[in-house]
Amino acid sequence: MNDYLRNFINKFEVEPNRLSSLKQAIKDARYLTNRNLETGGSEETLVERDQVIFNPYSFIGIVNYYLVLDIIGSVFCLKSSNYSNENPIEIALNDFTDLQPKEVGAIKALRNCLAHSYSLINIPTNPRKIELECHAFTIVNSYSAPLTKFPKKPWTGNYAKKEVTEIGYGSLVDQFEKTITSLTLKFDNNQVEFRLENGLAELNKKYTVKTK
Repeated sequence: MNDYLRNFINKFEVEPNRLSSLKQAIKDARYLTNRNLETGGSEETLVERDQVIFNPYSFIGIVNYYLVLDIIGSVFCLKSSNYSNENPIEIALNDFTDLQPKEVGAIKALRNCLAHSYSLINIPTNPRKIELECHAFTIVNSYSAPLTKFPKKPWTGNYAKKEVTEIGYGSLVDQFEKTITSLTLKFDNNQVEFRLENGLAELNKKYTVKTK
């Protein structure tokens, strides 16, 4: 099974006439964000304009990377982890990055508002999530901007307040790519567990495409 999963992570063709949805999602995300399709490296052809909000039409590329994280966290976790019904985005970020909980909360919150309403406001309905996931975001079009820049006081959901969490566009996409690389390395080091309850049958039904 390990060879099959390794193909799922690293190759478009998992087996003859069956394609990996993970690899396709990665390729699509790279295409939409102007990254190198093979390596994920930055082409850096976007104009650098610090403190300018990134073109909103490019949100779709970020959303596509979140789909990659969703697949990763749904299918894999670290053997040292103990998950039950946790969010796949959280699993991917907790197990395959070195991010702190505050950063994980912000990146997950950005996914929620972009994917659910294509907006930059996230107000959790679960009171326990307010502290880490309540944000008004600005995406900064810069390769030098930090991944996250938090306001001095957390935003509480009051639209009259000006507290904004800044997300550096280039750093965010770099972090997505680091997560993909981390999965590959940790899988090769036998640190990764296959999460799907129904095994390869579930993987093939959900996350592969039969071509013939």
